[in-house]
Amino acid sequence: MDLKENLQHFRKRQGLSQIELAEALAVSRQTISKWETGAALPSAENLAALGQRWTSCSTAEGQSPSLSRRSGPRPSPRRRPPPPPGGLFWVWWERCSSLTC
Repeated sequence: MDLKENLQHFRKRQGLSQIELAEALAVSRQTISKWETGAALPSAENLAALGQRWTSCSTAEGQSPSLSRRSGPRPSPRRRPPPPPGGLFWVWWERCSSLTC
């Protein structure tokens, strides 16, 4: 789950409408909608407020305060072996393979 899916999931899990969550965070309903569609990101202050709200709810329900379903370390990403050298594709591959995600 990415951030926008987590926001919507936890809001619905608490039985809150976008308007109710917006009032609790002192933002507009449109702001909540933009967060949930990925059109905008919450500020650091709003993320902290959301985290406190959802951590307290999940621990009250006896669940882990984690927002992620994963447990343990993330697996390292697999990289495909490079294609054989030669041509314009090889130049592109060398440039792109040095970029980090």
